[in-house]
Amino acid sequence: MGNCLIRQNKMIIKVIKTNGEVLEYKSPIKVHQVLAQHADHAISDVFPVVRHLGHQDDMVAGHVYYLLPLPHVALPESIKNARTTVRIKLVVTKQELEMMLKKGGVSVSVGDLVSQIGKNGSLMEIVDGRWKPGLESIPESC
Repeated sequence: MGNCLIRQNKMIIKVIKTNGEVLEYKSPIKVHQVLAQHADHAISDVFPVVRHLGHQDDMVAGHVYYLLPLPHVALPESIKNARTTVRIKLVVTKQELEMMLKKGGVSVSVGDLVSQIGKNGSLMEIVDGRWKPGLESIPESC
């Protein structure tokens, strides 16, 4: 029996998956290039302490990296069952109502609504699903 010496290519980057499989890539390569093939994963250069590398980080030849699955975050039921429509109440004048009806309904795009609010100078905020009027600053006179 004797010692065995394996010559490693210093231009190779090794990435170890959680199942023990070793992936080899030629240098130079960036983290996002490896992650493009492995959705919902991150790359760490230390293990078991996890420190995720940035997508634009360069991977250094001769180093060993670890491909780790990202934890799946369960969405709360309130978000899963949320409506895709939003109901709002508007106070309009008779003239504005007549204009809306002439246009064929009260369907208004978000852009039109925002521009109309900007013109009128009335602001509102939505906090915890309820709206409240936005407060504007009042200039002080000298």
